[in-house]
This record gives sequence, structure tokens and C-alpha cells, in this order.
Amino acid sequence: MEMDRRRFLKAVTGAGGLVVITSLAPALAVASRPKNAMLVEVGKCIGCMRCVAACQAYHDKFFQDGQPGTMYTKVPLVNNKPFPQNCMHCVDAPCATVCQSHALTQLSSGTVTYDKEKCIGCLECTTVCPFNSITFDPVTKKIFKCDFCSELTENGREPSCVTVCPPHAKTFGPYDQKVQEGLSLAQSKNGKLLYAESTQTLLVLSQEEFDAYVSAPEVTVVKAQYPDEYKLFSSGVKWLRLAWLPFLGGVVFYALRWRGDREQAKEVK
Repeated sequence: MEMDRRRFLKAVTGAGGLVVITSLAPALAVASRPKNAMLVEVGKCIGCMRCVAACQAYHDKFFQDGQPGTMYTKVPLVNNKPFPQNCMHCVDAPCATVCQSHALTQLSSGTVTYDKEKCIGCLECTTVCPFNSITFDPVTKKIFKCDFCSELTENGREPSCVTVCPPHAKTFGPYDQKVQEGLSLAQSKNGKLLYAESTQTLLVLSQEEFDAYVSAPEVTVVKAQYPDEYKLFSSGVKWLRLAWLPFLGGVVFYALRWRGDREQAKEVK
């Protein structure tokens, strides 16, 4: 009986270690600063929808029902002005932290990629996304999100939406360079650069634009500051998921002990 308990505890310890390592794998891969950034000068967007068409072609025509865009990028109108928005690719992304099937993983470059074959439709990622940038398809029971066209960007190219933007409202390049460009643009507009140091997508808005979009329900990516509480929540969810291992180990241990005590009592009789 003692050997059975030892074997069991070793198995639980080994399994727990494996789960911990697997759970931490995406976070360990994240760079302290992303490699590249997409800089979006919101006021330059002319609403031509070429970015949506390029996204549609690259991602095999996944449309966003009820909104002008796809399941990856959207261009809603606010007071007849277009606002281009896609996944913000958070540094230490909460969605990748909680994804138990590793359908969402964060590359060392900072980009959060998505493997639909691994998605189990649990929707935990949608709960912790600070910007409501993940779309759930009720037909396929899968989620979809912008992946910065990772097959392109990981090989030194630009996302498909960037390459087709006529007014260059979206640009893509080294992170530090784009942060400096964004700060200069924001200063020239007496406006804001949103989320430098916190996301791989950076937004430049004038103060007037910020005031108009921060309260617009159609726009989910403009906030006064990055909502750090989502990262704390996602970390809590991840560790709570691991808490069942010692609990289960204790239950089975005492069940085996109780069974052993009963057998010993029978032998005494």
C-alpha cells in the first residue's frame, strides 16, 4: 500500500509539473518589448475598406456579422468617421495566458497567434481580452482574432492591411521606431499616443478624436489607459486552474489511506 501511495504521489507531482510548465510556456516566450509595432494614425483613415478586403483575402473570407469588417479587423463609423481597429496584441497578453488548449500563443516577437484547430471554444479568452478584440463564431464554435498576418510578419513583411492602406493610416516597423514616431505625431496634434509599452498596436489620436472615441460603443480599443486589471485576472484564472491538482491528490491519497486502514482492520479480525 505504501508503494502505491508513493507511485501515485510521484505521478501527481510529475503531472502537476508538466501542467505548470505547459501553462507558463506562452508567457515565458514573450519578449520584454515587442519586436515590431503597428502604428495607427486614426485621423488619416478614409474609410476605403481596402484593409478589410485585404484581411478578407488573407484570412479566407471570415466576415464579422453586423459590422463593417471581418472577424479580424473592423472599421466602424462614429459620427460618419471611420475608425480602423484590430487586435491590440498586448504585451504579456491575457488571452494567451488563460488559453488552456494553447490555441492562442504569444511569439517572442510579441505577436499573439491563433491556431483554430486547437481552439475548444471555452471563451475564457473573450472574458479576459481588455479590448473585446476576439470574435466567437457560433456556427463553428471557434474564436477568431487578428494575428498580424504572422506568416508574413515573422518573415520580415508587413500585415496585409498595412500594405494596401492608401493614406498610410497604418504603418508597421520596429517597435521603438514606431513609438518615437507615435510620440512625435501625438505632440504635433496636441493629442495622445495610446498604450506605448503595453501593446503592439499603437494608436495616435488628437484630443478631439480621443474625446469622441473613448465613449463610443462601436470602438472598443480606445481607453484612458491600458486596463492592467485584465492581466491580473488572467493570471488568477491560470493559477486557479492548477489548484485542482493538489486537491485531487489529497482526495485520492486519503481514499487510498482509508482503504488501507479498512484492509488492515479486516486482517486484525
